[in-house]
Amino acid sequence: MRAGRVGLLILAALLGAPVASHAKPAREPLHFFARPSNGLALTPPVGWNSWNHFGCHVNAPLIAGNDLAQMSAATRAILTNREVIAVDQDRLGIEGHRAYKHGDGEIWVRPLSGGREAVVLLNRGARPLRTRLKWSELGLPGYLPLRLRDLWRHENLPLATRGVTFTVAPTSVIMLRETPVRPRASD
Repeated sequence: MRAGRVGLLILAALLGAPVASHAKPAREPLHFFARPSNGLALTPPVGWNSWNHFGCHVNAPLIAGNDLAQMSAATRAILTNREVIAVDQDRLGIEGHRAYKHGDGEIWVRPLSGGREAVVLLNRGARPLRTRLKWSELGLPGYLPLRLRDLWRHENLPLATRGVTFTVAPTSVIMLRETPVRPRASD
């Protein structure tokens, strides 16, 4: 893939343009940021922690552009989060798409193998943002119970129906994996 096309896809993703038509399983390297002449990577507009979560929705290998020997524990935790990496490397290989946008808040959804979905609640603003994740925004009926897992905190959230409200920190994300609860077969 040519560098110019890669740059346009990244720009399109940051601006919320559809890039799903370009998705395929992550086989070829895709470098998210061009290197300026001084050799430093450009910082994404939503910050590194947010970008690493958001990057999992644009279906490309995660690439570290930092000095591994000087990496802080916090940076290492971000880059080695197995649950986030599993979303990035999901074998289904379908691109995430923006399901909702209002002001600085966005909800991105990426189908995963096994009938699950990854969901990113993105706050592009400078203030905390209360965001309600409604099942209808996921294309699911409200009565369907969902199991949500916070992939950053490694926590299962209580079983929920219809929707859940979150507060997303400024210029940050909450990344979830949702799994519909399958009804048990009766005896």
